[in-house]
Amino acid sequence: MSQEETSAQARQHILDAAIREFSAKGYESGASLNTACAENGISKGIVCHHFKDKNELYLLCVEECVDTLTDY
Repeated sequence: MSQEETSAQARQHILDAAIREFSAKGYESGASLNTACAENGISKGIVCHHFKDKNELYLLCVEECVDTLTDY
């Protein structure tokens, strides 16, 4: 597997974990990147490598959900 494929898989794993966390707790109501990382075996460093901050990650989660819904 190439470095690009590994990176894309890691990014998707983070997005999936974040979507579950944000959908369960809401952005402002208690969603925690620390919790999402701990529950999904993700290091906080890899999240910081792929995403600037919680806000960027949240917006990408929303975008992915809207895209999935639109495709459906």
